[in-house]
Amino acid sequence: WGPVVVWGAGPIGRHWARDLLRAGIDVPYAIDIDPRKVGRTIAGGRVPVLSVDEGLARRAGVILGAVGSRGARDTIRDRLARERLVEGRDYLFVA
Repeated sequence: WGPVVVWGAGPIGRHWARDLLRAGIDVPYAIDIDPRKVGRTIAGGRVPVLSVDEGLARRAGVILGAVGSRGARDTIRDRLARERLVEGRDYLFVA
């Protein structure tokens, strides 16, 4: 596996980031839409949380959508479609 970017710094995203790291998969950063989470870290301080714009500008790997909020998948899909990213190839959802 190459690097995996976790979209979501809430409970689901934090668990996925931690478990991916434990499995030896690089998680260079997470993305979150909530400005209160941007600038923090998850997974024991090993994964910085970036804004959507900054995270998408870096494009460091497959994006894993790990958010449980109602409507979050549609919001993420809309944004990634504007970036011309394809579900199943460039990103997938786990929650």
